[in-house]
Amino acid sequence: MSMSGTLSREDALAYLASHHVMVLATTSTNGEPWASPVFYAQDDFNCYFISDHHTRHSTNIDAVPQIAASVFTNATKWQEIKGLQIQGKAYLVDNKRMLKALQVYVKKFNFVKELLVDWSGLFKIGGKMVQSRMYCLEAHRLIYTDNSRGFASKQELVLK
Repeated sequence: MSMSGTLSREDALAYLASHHVMVLATTSTNGEPWASPVFYAQDDFNCYFISDHHTRHSTNIDAVPQIAASVFTNATKWQEIKGLQIQGKAYLVDNKRMLKALQVYVKKFNFVKELLVDWSGLFKIGGKMVQSRMYCLEAHRLIYTDNSRGFASKQELVLK
């Protein structure tokens, strides 16, 4: 894949901050792929998302933590396609970092504060208590596609 330049940290962080949904691409231990859209909030290049521990993407992450994700702008013409492709490692946020991760998430998604029962990840949704888990996608490599600069125009940022 040919890159037309280097993606700056500032541009990548600004793009991540201006979007709300990323599509996670995970695989099971037997190689079955799965894609799941999730709300995310980021702190630097750590993208936090909340999920039930029993979802397919969560069980895949527990087994195979190397994942990919995509954050993109909706487009109707190929010239409008813009988005970040992310490679990294995902993991369950431990209790030590849970408070900070939830604070980052609630800052971006204020409505979550009304559902949050306590800072351990216990939520009240539809009158039912739900124990969700906070995950983190730690980005290692990002590729930004911007077709307004030409077909398949790409810039890369390697973090690790």
